Amino acid sequence: MKKTLIILGLILIPLPCWAINPAIHGMMSMGSGGGCDPASNEVGDRTTYAESGTLNTDEYYAIAHTADCSGELDTAYIKAWGGANCKVCIYSDNGDGVPNDAGDLKLWCSGVMGSADTWDSATGDVGIDVTNGVTYWIVTLSGGNTVHPYRTTAGSKRLYYGAAQAGDYTNPPANLGNLSSQISAANRDQSCYVTIK
Repeated sequence: MKKTLIILGLILIPLPCWAINPAIHGMMSMGSGGGCDPASNEVGDRTTYAESGTLNTDEYYAIAHTADCSGELDTAYIKAWGGANCKVCIYSDNGDGVPNDAGDLKLWCSGVMGSADTWDSATGDVGIDVTNGVTYWIVTLSGGNTVHPYRTTAGSKRLYYGAAQAGDYTNPPANLGNLSSQISAANRDQSCYVTIK
């Protein structure tokens, strides 16, 4: 009988402490993934820049960014104007720092977005994960006559600009080997990101 009472006491005494202490409750319920928050975790840049560039049909921007959380890619956002359509894709980086070879593999692409001088968004492929601290290429592909993505005229990142193969907007290539005809590269920052959940 004494053993039963002692065991019951050991079980029942901690329960009220656990129930009223949110910190303990939070630690007990936290999942193994750590939980990325789409409101604050991304690959890319949430800043609204004032200048803009020009992309014609099947031209692209490619810029490298590091994921700030390990989780699943969710929604792409881009600030652009011009009325034409664009897509945003995420490619792996094979470590050479240039987005122009078969080692940079397509991981994720958004649906079609407009460019109506506001932040536009589109969800994309489901179930594609990124890893905190790993660098990825964000590629913006133009599907219309003219898209003007917002970006800086000087910045901290290297922005690559070039012509893709015809049809790459409709069916983004499996790797960046198709994007080898780089027109130019310059230090720029672009208003474009993909959230992580």
